[in-house]
Amino acid sequence: MLLLIVQTRKGTRSGTKEDDYKPKTPIEKANMERFFGYVSTHCNTTIFYATQDVFSIFSPVIRRESNVFILWKSFDQMQLQMIAKRVGMTYDSIAQIMKDLEFGNKDSLCIDMTDGTPAKLRKNLFQVIQEVQVPDTE
Repeated sequence: MLLLIVQTRKGTRSGTKEDDYKPKTPIEKANMERFFGYVSTHCNTTIFYATQDVFSIFSPVIRRESNVFILWKSFDQMQLQMIAKRVGMTYDSIAQIMKDLEFGNKDSLCIDMTDGTPAKLRKNLFQVIQEVQVPDTE
């Protein structure tokens, strides 16, 4: 699902697209990459791209430009390894955080890579998690 939130002088506007977006032409793909890369940073716009499979995001550009990841417990170690690498963590450190804080099936781990964020790690979006030091096993 794609969710767009735009702040304007007249208030907040939002729009959603329910299904997984797949561009039909190279021009559509380029436009969507431009949308994520330019509009999200220069037009006071927040874009949420929710998916159950990180590999289904059609563009590596969009995956690289994402700066907030919200993770739930997953049995797919490969996806968590890819996200961990993207955010400068290891799979083991993410798994350890989820174990130490007793994450249930409905709990989420928010990893915020935004510049100047007051809390890089949060449980269920609001509970700040102090940085945890887990020895690298890789």
